[in-house]
Amino acid sequence: MAIYTTSKCGNCGISFQFMSSSRDSGYGPPLIKCRNCLTLNKTKFKLYDDMGKFKKIRFWISNCGRLIIAGFMLCALGVACLFFQPPDEQSGILVLVGLGSFAYGIYHFVNLYQFILYVKKGTIEKLCEENGGFMWSDAYYN
Repeated sequence: MAIYTTSKCGNCGISFQFMSSSRDSGYGPPLIKCRNCLTLNKTKFKLYDDMGKFKKIRFWISNCGRLIIAGFMLCALGVACLFFQPPDEQSGILVLVGLGSFAYGIYHFVNLYQFILYVKKGTIEKLCEENGGFMWSDAYYN
């Protein structure tokens, strides 16, 4: 489920807002530079390389665990609806529910794969490195 996030520049008060699909894991840029007034704003986030071992474990469990559990549950529901159904006139609905559940489970696994690639590529780290240790507000809050 998406989470609506709003943050505000400490100097000019302009709002940054976006929809996030992940939980608050502490992963992100430690400094955000406002495009409006060019002020550096500290955040509560840390880059992946700066996180401790337990913070990294918590990060992977909280973000990947829910996708894995939801993906397996939905795929199992889809298989159960497709193969273990009573022979009656309601079976057409169960086939649709089964296919939909299985497809949504696969969607969760695709999201998990994209998330792992995003973190492993170090997208946020590269942007911070290119800018001198910060990320622009419109690059992070888009």
